[in-house]
Amino acid sequence: ATAVLSFRELASEYNLQAVGTVSLTDVLARPESRAGAVTPLATAS
Repeated sequence: ATAVLSFRELASEYNLQAVGTVSLTDVLARPESRAGAVTPLATAS
């Protein structure tokens, strides 16, 4: 449970879930923006 809470705290702090969801949505909705959406994620990773 502690590990899960810690992970969720980190995810919340870094907005990993939000970033993943928004990026995926942008890519699916606007394929032409794929490069712009993927590059920042790769850099952040």
